[in-house]
Amino acid sequence: MLRFADELLFLLIDDKRGDLIPIPEWSLACALAGALLMDLALEGRIDTDPDYLSLLDATPLGDDLLDPVLEEIAQAEADALFEYGEPTVRGIQHLDVTRRVYLETLRLYGTVPRTVRTVANSFEFSGCTVPAGRQVILDFTLTHHLPEFFPDPEQFDIDRFAPPRNEHRQTAVYMPYGVGTHRCLGEDLAEFMTMTAMATLLHDVELALDPPGYTLTGWKIKGLPTRHPGKSFRFRLVRRRSASGGGPSIAAAGD
Repeated sequence: MLRFADELLFLLIDDKRGDLIPIPEWSLACALAGALLMDLALEGRIDTDPDYLSLLDATPLGDDLLDPVLEEIAQAEADALFEYGEPTVRGIQHLDVTRRVYLETLRLYGTVPRTVRTVANSFEFSGCTVPAGRQVILDFTLTHHLPEFFPDPEQFDIDRFAPPRNEHRQTAVYMPYGVGTHRCLGEDLAEFMTMTAMATLLHDVELALDPPGYTLTGWKIKGLPTRHPGKSFRFRLVRRRSASGGGPSIAAAGD
């Protein structure tokens, strides 16, 4: 049976023509991993940990898909996960850096940042009367970009999710999966699957942007059916890091 990294890479290939194809939207792990790869590819975003600032200043992004310093840290974490064979549930649950990257990516780039709901009972909000039957837009991630809750909100900073800051633990502030009775039931499953996917890729393969120096700007991010990088965002398989991967070297495109 193919390992997860191979299955993910082969999903990106048209078996009949050998052409690059988008990550399928029906694959939850692929869709969320695509969002993480999208954010990690943004140059200059992961630069807030004071322990690594000097290294980041001296190490440009270049052709790497991931920020070099963060990639090194995350790879070490992933390698430790696979050190004694297949990862365990407990091991995945203890992925610290990978989880904080995941949480911060969802803060900045929620896959479903808003939804439409129909008002059941009239209510007052900020001096306005909202009558029953009116449709309203609920923006779950609006608070994610407010400096009173997340200082310097447009800065990618995984330390927001570690003590003593724990900014995501403020009441009704961090809501990438919605809130209330309609909160996503698959929240824990999505987190578990995505961290497993990222750790497996980091352990098994080395990826690079294609073409080198590609810059992902806001207009290249698509909003439907969920938020994801457009077809111009591509990456290639440089080499396999682990001997267990096997198989040919193939190119891949992210969507």
